[in-house]
Amino acid sequence: MSGDDSTANGGDGTSTFGGNYTNDEDGEAVSDKTGTEDETRKSEPDRLTALHDCETVNATVGANEVHLSMTRERCRELRGILYPHPEHPHAELGERGVIGIIMPSTGRNRTTFILRELVIPDPEFEVGDRGDDDPCDIYEEGTGFDKRFWFDTSYRSRATDKAAALESDRAGLVYFHTHGPGVGVEPSQPDIDGAERDYRLHCRHFHDDSPMLKAIVSASSGTIDRTDEEAYLPEADQLRWHVRSFRPDEPDEPVRAGAVRVVGPRIEKHPTDILPDGPAGAGGKPQYAAQNSTEQLWGEPGQQILAGLRVGLVGCGGVGSILSEHIARLGAGEMVVADFDNIEYGNLNRAQGATETDARLERSKAEVAGALAMKSATVDDFEVRVIEGSVIEEDPEDAVIPALLDCDIIVNAADNAWARTVLDDLSYAHLIPVITGGTILRMDDSETLSQSAKSEVMVTGPGHVCMECAYVYNQDDVSTAMRPPDVRGDAAYVRGGVDLNDQSRAPSVIGANATVAGMIEYRLKGLALGVTERVVGVQRHFPRTGLMEWGPTDECKDSCGRAESDHLGIGDAFDLPTGTDPDLAYHRES
Repeated sequence: MSGDDSTANGGDGTSTFGGNYTNDEDGEAVSDKTGTEDETRKSEPDRLTALHDCETVNATVGANEVHLSMTRERCRELRGILYPHPEHPHAELGERGVIGIIMPSTGRNRTTFILRELVIPDPEFEVGDRGDDDPCDIYEEGTGFDKRFWFDTSYRSRATDKAAALESDRAGLVYFHTHGPGVGVEPSQPDIDGAERDYRLHCRHFHDDSPMLKAIVSASSGTIDRTDEEAYLPEADQLRWHVRSFRPDEPDEPVRAGAVRVVGPRIEKHPTDILPDGPAGAGGKPQYAAQNSTEQLWGEPGQQILAGLRVGLVGCGGVGSILSEHIARLGAGEMVVADFDNIEYGNLNRAQGATETDARLERSKAEVAGALAMKSATVDDFEVRVIEGSVIEEDPEDAVIPALLDCDIIVNAADNAWARTVLDDLSYAHLIPVITGGTILRMDDSETLSQSAKSEVMVTGPGHVCMECAYVYNQDDVSTAMRPPDVRGDAAYVRGGVDLNDQSRAPSVIGANATVAGMIEYRLKGLALGVTERVVGVQRHFPRTGLMEWGPTDECKDSCGRAESDHLGIGDAFDLPTGTDPDLAYHRES
């Protein structure tokens, strides 16, 4: 699968549009980079921002946003424990609970705590009253609204030991318990007092930065029908959530999570009780007048879901530039656009939004794409983060990964096998779906498009096949991508490079880029809104015949470990295969 960009684009920029901006007589923002700029652009610095001096937040200190995330399978397991089968020993409890092991996924502004494992209360131990001599994992005492719910010391110790066995100082615990129907999820005073006490205990047994969460869950649908074999288990969207994250710097002022993300073949964002607007929460504020025609398809709730997404875009060339406009017009709440390359005259046949002036001034592709998204947005308070750097790069000055970890979905339009293996690993370790797509165009001897010419799109992440198992790239491709561009023979694709083998750019045409961009957009809508029947697997379009086909592979090989427990949902504990990006280094030197 080939995109329009041969670099692993994306890191930190130093300015918006590559220069300082002042307003001309008509109120347009004009660059002072050359002093003779002949084309103006609108600049909204509060909403179109470059990331240069931003520091990655500590997982438990200073996060602007907090989310809880889990796989679809883990969510179903959690619901089954909190709302058990009518014959389960805990079914008749007024409140039920469970302790989980969490791993942080730390972005620039958002920390997501991933529910990695549940330590299931032993059903052989009946629930007892405080003071009973018989061992119990869970206790209840009192009646009615005075009833109190307790986790036994031995059960807590078992959960602590399981977390410690992960051999990661990043592991922590989350304590779930339910409130009864009609009670809501706001913590009671005993809940608050107990949480503070639990956190003091937590700090004795864990590393200082080890996270601890308290979560209250309530079924918003009212009383659950426990006589129905199937209906006793509420769906995730029938649950109300309250989640607090405790911090060592301010243990008495926990941070409330804004959303609960459930990731599988599709992605769901569920609101918590604080209901923040936009991607910090689970829904945003669309411009309904602008979205009248799309609302006819999925209604206001669907448009609010889109407005609650932060979408990362890696690669802002032929495919990526089209997507920067389309995703903004579709109604996404925020975007992160990443590319370290610059606009050249050779890009103007396919770089949407780019002008001859952009090529002459060698403006950043990310800046041009960010400006295009900003002008195209159909959401109130839409924001774009413009990043110049690389998905591959481990140097913090040029690293893109921290900003991508703030996203709900990542779209990859960069054609680089090393970048793809990084994003493959990220999608499973951090539970962030990655949509990737590209085109390969060839002509045969009869000057007709070759039968091998194609556009293809797929998703990688929990519930999906990884890119490597879908044969999008292989390890030989990764090894090649790790070599300097002047050695591997495609230096001309990097600005300032000289092609030692006299090879030209990969063939590209804007129509083919638009085709794959449209396929990516449909996959995004399928992931977020569930409007397409199928989202798993590789979908291919063959321009020679016009046929659209699905590939035969929709799950990883047995030998692939990405979807296995030692990789899935471990967040920051997974060492992504980043390094020094040779394309970025070549670009900087030239």
